Amino acid sequence: PQQAGPKDVTIDAALAKAHPSIHQHVALGFNETVGPTMAPMFYACSASGPNTKVPHYQDPKLAHDMLFGKIVAGSPRAEVNTQAKLLAYMARDIGRLATQLPREEARKAEQYADAFSEISRRQSRLGEIDPAKIPARDEKLYGSMLETERMQAHCEVATAALITGLTNTITLSSGAVSYPMWKGLGAEINNHELAHQCGYNPEIIGDTAPQKMRARIRAFNMGLVASIVDRLEAIPEGTGSMMDNTLIVLSLIHI
Repeated sequence: PQQAGPKDVTIDAALAKAHPSIHQHVALGFNETVGPTMAPMFYACSASGPNTKVPHYQDPKLAHDMLFGKIVAGSPRAEVNTQAKLLAYMARDIGRLATQLPREEARKAEQYADAFSEISRRQSRLGEIDPAKIPARDEKLYGSMLETERMQAHCEVATAALITGLTNTITLSSGAVSYPMWKGLGAEINNHELAHQCGYNPEIIGDTAPQKMRARIRAFNMGLVASIVDRLEAIPEGTGSMMDNTLIVLSLIHI
């Protein structure tokens, strides 16, 4: 049977709506053991409303290109302003067409017009971003087939998106609705099987090989969170730092 979709908005998407920016909500991570055939996008546990899941970038190269490509290449302000004008024209044109269509078709056309208007608004603001705040992309890291390096690349994109003001809300997911295998840490089984071998109580800390592997995976992920905290603490904001105005919500599933 087909699985039911999300019943309502999740906390990350709700916060994104409450604190909008150029990109309202940026979601990154992976949902399977990393490999050359994995899909560039996936849907995890985030939803912007009933039956409306938030897409996650699974490929950090794609995420970097889509979020920062126009900023770091060429003359971003001139390019995005031109594209914004074109998108705004398309939105107005679709809006005019909607007045001539039957009710149901007009509603669909209005949704398209709203989408183009949102893209236009976003494009017009890309020129506000300082390219110097975006770190150079390490192609070896961003193209890695190891979960450890893939997640490191996603965290770099996430931190840059926050620091530049591209977004105010980031979701990072590593196997939230699936069971990847952390090959870069030496794992030979996926998270689901590892959790079974460790026992059902996640608080138990033991000396068996599976328990040590689970501790290694958790320590690695906590290290990535700490690296984001360190970066944000180094950015002045108001009378303190960016981290003073940042909330991190952490959920551990299967590990």
